[in-house]
Amino acid sequence: MITSDLSMAIERYFTSIQSALQSSREVRKAYDPAIAFDFSVFDFIPTGENKISEVLAFFLNPSESHAQSDTFLRIFLNSLEQQRAQKPHDHVIRVTCEKVIENNRRIDLLIEFNSGYAIAIENKLLAADQLEQIADYSEHLGRAYNNNFLLIYLSPQGADPSVESISEIQLNALRSQGTFLAMSYMQIIEIVEQWKNACQAERVRWFLADFHQYLRHTITGEGPMGETGLLIERILRDADSVEVAFNTIVVGDKLKNTLCKELSKQLAHLCSNHDIEVKDLGASESNVSYEITFSNNEWTRNGYCIFFTIDKGFSGCSIGVRCLSDQAPKCKKLDPNIAPYKQWYNWKCLTRYESWGNDPATWKMVKNGEMAEYIFSEVVNYSQSVKL
Repeated sequence: MITSDLSMAIERYFTSIQSALQSSREVRKAYDPAIAFDFSVFDFIPTGENKISEVLAFFLNPSESHAQSDTFLRIFLNSLEQQRAQKPHDHVIRVTCEKVIENNRRIDLLIEFNSGYAIAIENKLLAADQLEQIADYSEHLGRAYNNNFLLIYLSPQGADPSVESISEIQLNALRSQGTFLAMSYMQIIEIVEQWKNACQAERVRWFLADFHQYLRHTITGEGPMGETGLLIERILRDADSVEVAFNTIVVGDKLKNTLCKELSKQLAHLCSNHDIEVKDLGASESNVSYEITFSNNEWTRNGYCIFFTIDKGFSGCSIGVRCLSDQAPKCKKLDPNIAPYKQWYNWKCLTRYESWGNDPATWKMVKNGEMAEYIFSEVVNYSQSVKL
C-alpha cells in the first residue's frame, strides 16, 4: 500500500527529475549549434554486430592505418589480464573477421599471435545463439591452437552463452582451463574510452569518440550530454529520492512488459482494417523478451506468418517470415545474404532500434503510438516483398 508520505516523495522525485531534464535540454539547445551533440559518423555507417567486429578488429591490429602501433592491442590485453599474450616476443600475425571454420561456422573476430596463441571473440549484440555454436568454436580452437586460446563471448550484459550453444559441463571445463571469458559491452565501452585517451592522432581520436558515443547509446541508452550523471546527482540529494529511484528500478521490467502489451493492442488496431490477425505471444522462447505475430487466411494457407520479436534482455528487435510447416513453399528473400534460422525463413534486425533495454526514446515511441506505426509499415512491406 502506498502511504501519503511515499506518494508525496514520488511526486517530488519526478518533479525534480523533470526539472533537471528540462534544464539539460535548454543547455543542449543553446550549445547545439557549436557542438552538434547528436552528430556521429555512425549515422552514415550501417551498424550492427558485423560492423562493430570490423571496427574492433581494425583497432586491435597494430598494422592498420590508425598508426598507433600496438597501443590499442596492449590496452585490450591488459584488460583481459592475459599475461602470456603480452610477452614482448608475442606479436600479432593476423587479425581476421568472419573466420570460416568447419561446417561453415564463422568466428566473428580472431586474433592470432606468433607464439601460437589465439583470441577469438563471438559478438552477440543482437543475434541469438545457434545450436552448439560455442561448443564447435571451442573444439576448433582447441585443435587449431593446441588448447592455447581464449574464447570471448561478448554480449550486452556479459551473460554466458545458452545451454543450446554449449553445455554447462563443457563451459565449466573451458573456464577451469582459462580458455573462456564472458565479457560485457560495458567493458568494451571502457576499453574504447582508454583507446581514445591514449590515441595521439586527432582524426582517429574523433572517430573513437563517435564509436564510444554510439556504443554507450546502443547499450545504455545514454545520450551525448551524459544525462545519467545529472540524474544520479539529483537522486542523491536526499534519502527519499534514493528510495523512490530504487522502487522505480524494481518496476522496470514490469513497465516494459506492460508497454509491450500496449504495443500489441496498438498493432491489433492498425491491422484490423487490413484483415491481419495479431497474436501476442509474450516471452515465447528463452531468447525472446516479447513476440508478436501477424497472419491472415492467405498467409496461413501458404504456410507462413510474419513475426516481430524483441530480443532477450530487450537488446534489439527483429522482423521476419516464419514457416509454419516443413511443406511451406519457398518465398522471395528480402536479403539474399541472410541465411534461414530455425523456422525463420527470412528475417532482419531492425537496427534503427537496437537499444530497447535502456533507450527512453524507444519506449516513448511505444507509448505515443509511433513504434506501432513503424512496425505496421514494416509488416506491410514484408508481406508485399515476399509475396505471401
